[in-house]
Amino acid sequence: MKALFLDYTYYLYPEGITSIEQFAEYANKHYNEFIKLTELDGDNCCPPYFIKEDVKTVYINLSTVRCLEEREVKDILPRNEYEERLKKIVAQKCIHCKSYTEDSEGDNLVGHRNEITLDGDCDGFDPIEKKRKKVGF
Repeated sequence: MKALFLDYTYYLYPEGITSIEQFAEYANKHYNEFIKLTELDGDNCCPPYFIKEDVKTVYINLSTVRCLEEREVKDILPRNEYEERLKKIVAQKCIHCKSYTEDSEGDNLVGHRNEITLDGDCDGFDPIEKKRKKVGF
């Protein structure tokens, strides 16, 4: 689904609006007003996936917005489902990264929630080089 990206925060489009062009028209009509938006909090997740329990209603004054983009949101998941999918990604990919360390919680998610998407995309991934077997003659 498409979403707004205003000043580095994700928001769902207001009801009845499905594109950035429609939102621009809406924004021009309500420029000096506060408008109600649904914020997708990115503090404990990594876009384009979000946690349903962290979604909240906010009021934004559009006259203060400096950056406006349209971004893709793949899913808004319940926290337990997000965590389970993240655990699988960490177990599959992160253990092969030079930066990987076990955490004290035992779930190995500390530091991963904001770094790796549920698709396995991570800008900080630095693979461990496999040691080559020496063949002697």
